[in-house]
Amino acid sequence: MDSAVGVAMTDLGKTREQLLEELDAMGRRVAELEASAAEHQQAASDLRASEEKHRAITEAALDSIFCKDLDSKYTFVNPAMEQVLGRPATELLGLTPRELFDEQSAIIVEAVDAPVFRGETTNAIRTLNIQSKERTFHTVQVPLRDPTGEITGICGFVRDVTEHKRTEADLRESEQRFRIALEALPGGVFAHDLDGRFLLVNEAACRNTGWSRDELLGMSVTDIDPDATTRNDRERFWLSLNTEGSITIEGTHLRKDGSRYPADIHLTGIVLDRQPIILAIAFDISESQQADQARRDLERQVQQAQKLESLGLLAGGIAHDFNNLLTALLGNADLAVSALPPGSPIRPVLADVQKTGRRAADLTGQMLAYS
Repeated sequence: MDSAVGVAMTDLGKTREQLLEELDAMGRRVAELEASAAEHQQAASDLRASEEKHRAITEAALDSIFCKDLDSKYTFVNPAMEQVLGRPATELLGLTPRELFDEQSAIIVEAVDAPVFRGETTNAIRTLNIQSKERTFHTVQVPLRDPTGEITGICGFVRDVTEHKRTEADLRESEQRFRIALEALPGGVFAHDLDGRFLLVNEAACRNTGWSRDELLGMSVTDIDPDATTRNDRERFWLSLNTEGSITIEGTHLRKDGSRYPADIHLTGIVLDRQPIILAIAFDISESQQADQARRDLERQVQQAQKLESLGLLAGGIAHDFNNLLTALLGNADLAVSALPPGSPIRPVLADVQKTGRRAADLTGQMLAYS
């Protein structure tokens, strides 16, 4: 009581100005408290809005999102995670990887989680057995911290890349089959852009030209074919190939040693990585041309032999008929000589006839032997 009276007496002792100052200070304090309360309410409202926004994002996300505490127990999973695991959040929350996955998958999950619990961020591809099926996931995980910086758990973002990895594997297999087929082709394969730069060659191209693969990939069409067209011509050529299909031409290619060889070239216009490409498959036809020349030479020889055979047959027929005439001629000459007296002046004439006839008979005999 005495204290209250003392305070009252003290207040009564204050000047009017002091009281006004205290009232003003109290007013400012009240205003500050009201502003602080308003800010607190706004902050709470903003926090609720932020939480609602993040909840909407996590629930709508196509990728799986999860959180775990320091005991590796799931504390949050979004609907995408529920769908991947085939179980609702009510069953997943509180479980550990050992309780959720088979032993091998749990070991993989724990190995990925371990560095995150130590404060690291991980970016990993892992394959797990989910609902009795092997699935591949791309996971990014970060540590969760409290305001003091202490790690309280981890958060992960998971994308199912099973189909993507399968597509990549199929693509690699397709590329491998393509390369095997490419290398198995007997013709040299030269793929080049419209500037003429070689982008792809096979072993047959190296073997035919004498250049290595690396050397050819640093060269252009004009290095092996000095008569090759310009870029403008190649652009028109590619357009015609792309609309009309493949064509086949004969050309000449230059080897590394400076020699040339004839080539049968099949050309096709294709698009590779959105780039117009001219694909050429060139066959070295040197042996084929040599074989064609040998065949033509043989045909000429056969024709010559046939002509000679025909001439032989003709000569034989003529010689046979001529021999019959000579036989009659010589026979009559012999009879005439035997009928003439020894001193007849006709004898020398008939002797010349006999001599000439016998020479003709010898020639006829040779002709008959030839035939």
